[in-house]
Amino acid sequence: MNRVATASVTLWRGKIIALGVASFLGGLIAQERSQNLARDVISESNLRQKVMTTPSLKSQLKVQAKPVVGTPPKLESSLWTKSIILSDGEMYTLVPVGSILHLPASLRSRVLAKPQGNFTFWPNFLKRNESWLGGREVTLGMSRGNRQAAKELLASVAHDQRLLVAIYKGGPITILEPAEEPSSEKKP
Repeated sequence: MNRVATASVTLWRGKIIALGVASFLGGLIAQERSQNLARDVISESNLRQKVMTTPSLKSQLKVQAKPVVGTPPKLESSLWTKSIILSDGEMYTLVPVGSILHLPASLRSRVLAKPQGNFTFWPNFLKRNESWLGGREVTLGMSRGNRQAAKELLASVAHDQRLLVAIYKGGPITILEPAEEPSSEKKP
């Protein structure tokens, strides 16, 4: 029986030690949590001092912003100056300069210097005026001035009775003039 009592005391001692270690570790964890949860509170006077030492937006802009050097952009440069106005008498739309592939003489009155009527976007204007207006899908290479593609396209649209606009992915696009071929004659 003595053995049983000794084993039971040892067991109790082990439990007590285990409970002691657990409570000690729990206290450390709780203490660490309380340190993490506590927030530093700054007084109003300290906050004002910090704000006063921070550079103002105006001073930061003076350091980082650089004045425009060279020629300033033209004020007249706008969407209107880089666009052609097409009108049907009631509605009008804008297409980029250089996007008209074919303009029959009978439809020149559809190109205006000043807008008339109400503005509408290209897709709506095209649907509304399919009888006299058309769009011709072009490649991006052609819009960059591919001479061979331009010749083929212009030959295919030459006899169309509609005003034709170059489009890329559904929207009007400028077609650059093909680059001049270098002449074989050398200048002295």
